[in-house]
Amino acid sequence: MGSLSRFISQYAAKPPHLRLHTPGHKGALLSSDITEVDGADNLLSPSGVILESERAAARLFGAGATLFSACGSTPCVYAMLSAFKKAGGKRIAAGRYSHRSLITAAALLDLEIDWLYPTEFMSAKLGAAKIPRHSQAVFVTTVDYFGGRFDPRQLRTDLPILADNAHGAHLVFTNTHPIKQGARFCCDGVHKTMPALTGAAYLHLKNPADYTRLKSHYALFASTSPSYAVLDSLDKCGDFISRGKGKAEEAFAAIARLRQHIENLGIDCFYDDPLHLTLNTKRFGYTGFSFAEAMRNEGAECEYTDFDRVVLLFSVTTTAEDTAPILEIIRTIPRKLPLDEEDFPLLRPKVAMSPHAALYSDTRYLETANAIGGICGGITAPCPPGVPLVMPGEMFGKEEVEVLKRLGVEKVSVVKGWKSTSAPDQLG
Repeated sequence: MGSLSRFISQYAAKPPHLRLHTPGHKGALLSSDITEVDGADNLLSPSGVILESERAAARLFGAGATLFSACGSTPCVYAMLSAFKKAGGKRIAAGRYSHRSLITAAALLDLEIDWLYPTEFMSAKLGAAKIPRHSQAVFVTTVDYFGGRFDPRQLRTDLPILADNAHGAHLVFTNTHPIKQGARFCCDGVHKTMPALTGAAYLHLKNPADYTRLKSHYALFASTSPSYAVLDSLDKCGDFISRGKGKAEEAFAAIARLRQHIENLGIDCFYDDPLHLTLNTKRFGYTGFSFAEAMRNEGAECEYTDFDRVVLLFSVTTTAEDTAPILEIIRTIPRKLPLDEEDFPLLRPKVAMSPHAALYSDTRYLETANAIGGICGGITAPCPPGVPLVMPGEMFGKEEVEVLKRLGVEKVSVVKGWKSTSAPDQLG
């Protein structure tokens, strides 16, 4: 048990005492839900038990330093880019498949983005993307929502690499974690595949000298009332990491066997992450929606579904016994004639203005079909997966509009000053 968890357990185990502090339930709902009481330290400027637990986590990941987050990976992404801006950064190259937190941070900080395009639609895989010479750093997604993985070493660059590994904290049990592959900064959304509460995340730094600077930037975006229950689970997750490699490897093996069994039934699985199974349901005769509904009727709720696929997300604590009923449920779903698969193009919208200028412009909402020629003025990114297809400041071309319509996006935000010839103003 880490220093922080030990303190929280001792505080919660005290004989009945008066909690004359937040939260208002006074421990009745959750005894570990406390605030910055004496000895509990302070997440935004730690010097005691939180700092000790952060240092223990850094050792587990082989990082120079690690920061805890109780607000997920998003403020970690903001902190990375804010530190980049403070150091004089203006232009950053970034994989086009990036979470909305990247574009939001770029807009807030007035950064310019040079997009690196993937080798397939909605994928983190960049191949040997060429980095523009005026870029000053590179932002990459190392595990995407569907389990596609990208090794940042493929970029062959001396520029600092900022890694969004929100879906890949489990790679700590392999040699492929981004911090081991040379990333300068890396965020892990621990709660996604590890035993921790929702909102638990790490921000890893290659250089320990960056700790104070990154902590100050994280404090710009994080809550001053972090959940100690989430921090407690984060600390306990470190305890799992220190002794759980064997269990994680068992989980990887169990899911690999499940993958093979599913493929033997005639259902292809996309991508290669050990804890994501993304099923190509169209070849089995189902849309992702109808396949997920069939699984739901048998008591299994999937992580994500769309027209073509279903995502099954597992944990480092998953066992062979956990996977057995999943296979039985899938076996009960009768195979049908294959359906035509959607073929989405790689979108490369034209840039009309910076993300900052677009998001802070006057905007209106239009039916997507009437937005051709308009400039995107907001972030249209249903979450999951939270990845915008047209970024603020980019133009809606015919191809972009067609893809958005096929994905069910009915309205979009458009910068005012451009007039549609086929629709009246629809102020939002």
